[in-house]
Amino acid sequence: MPRYLVGRISDPLLGISTGVLAYILWENDGRNAAHRPEGRMLSDLVKRRWSGEAPPPAPAALRAASAAANSGSTPGAAQTRMV
Repeated sequence: MPRYLVGRISDPLLGISTGVLAYILWENDGRNAAHRPEGRMLSDLVKRRWSGEAPPPAPAALRAASAAANSGSTPGAAQTRMV
């Protein structure tokens, strides 16, 4: 018999609500604004999905990273370093 943290029904609800709250906090934190391009917030994506609009074009950095991943090489790999 599995042991539950809160209850059989409550555990999945607790996990989902914790994940949603963490994402909302991440989106609203100003320190993460550099990681999130304009027009790519969850509310923007949901509105576009429900209205049937096409997504905005990907930023140039994202296109370059995608192209590098498909070609098997990383541009500027020698210049990057972990901080």
